[in-house]
Amino acid sequence: MIRATRRWRPAVHRPPRFRRSVAALLLALAVLGSAAYVTVTVLQLITQLAVNAACDLMQLKINTAVRASMAQVRGEYYTYRTDADGTITAVSIDVERVGQVSSLVLEHMMDGGQIELDIPLETLFGVNFLPGLKLPLPVRILVLTTSDVRYRNELMSAAINQSKYQLYLDINMDLDILVPWAHQTETVGTQVLLAETVIVGKVPQTYVEVE
Repeated sequence: MIRATRRWRPAVHRPPRFRRSVAALLLALAVLGSAAYVTVTVLQLITQLAVNAACDLMQLKINTAVRASMAQVRGEYYTYRTDADGTITAVSIDVERVGQVSSLVLEHMMDGGQIELDIPLETLFGVNFLPGLKLPLPVRILVLTTSDVRYRNELMSAAINQSKYQLYLDINMDLDILVPWAHQTETVGTQVLLAETVIVGKVPQTYVEVE
């Protein structure tokens, strides 16, 4: 019986320097990965805080635009219909006047083009990590053409012989908010009370409240 002889191979010994190099490389990769994760997380947090601040600013600008538009369009936004006794039977909206206000609001918001502001980072976090050093974050806001303004009215009972009539503007502004490393599209929605009145009617002879 013939047995094949194995060729003897010398054992390969890794030098200690090679092991240290591999360990250093793995440690460097772990540090870089952790730094990248922290950087991305912080940038996302700053972006969201900047978007919130930009939306709050646009809320104030919308209210300012509504007040300016109402100052340009004078008069009542609704009319009454009465019967022979002078009792109010219906309330009609002056669609033309309300439409003028809606158009002016959009014009005021679109007229400025893009809005640029610098938000201090210590304002976003609420803490100044580097006292004496101001780090403003440039934010650019662009109002998109898909924004719209619509009116809505509500009539609710205020007392036995009273009804409260309210006329609202529902305003939705589509914004493109840009920070140096990203951009985000947001919709700022708000409702503004355009007019309010109380309609007084006749006192009923009987009144029944049913739960």
